[in-house]
Amino acid sequence: MKHFLAMACASALLAACASGPGQSALTPRQSIYAAQGLLVGLESAATAYATLPRCGPPGLVVCSDRTVLAKLIPAKDAARASVNAAVAIARDPAAAQDKLVLALHSADAAVRVLQALVPAPALPAQPAQVQ
Repeated sequence: MKHFLAMACASALLAACASGPGQSALTPRQSIYAAQGLLVGLESAATAYATLPRCGPPGLVVCSDRTVLAKLIPAKDAARASVNAAVAIARDPAAAQDKLVLALHSADAAVRVLQALVPAPALPAQPAQVQ
């Protein structure tokens, strides 16, 4: 799981650092591909989280919460659909700038929702509180 989270963080860091000092910001087309890279890392982390045993027995230190999964899976599917649609637009060399920007905003919003739901390592503060 740590590997998957590291990959997601690396993708986010790469996208954030792509416009360093003296460089121009990413174009909408480049940002769409950066969102796609971040999504791959987030999907991996979400899948790893979903494969953990469900929380329940006291003392289970690493587990996945059913309520988180109920939100995580639809968010992952929605983000994938939004990013796929944005990538399809980005691949069209004739795509208008405004269409690229709208696709980017849609993909970015969906990825941010997923990113907010993907738990950091599923370790509770105190294992005795996990139920």
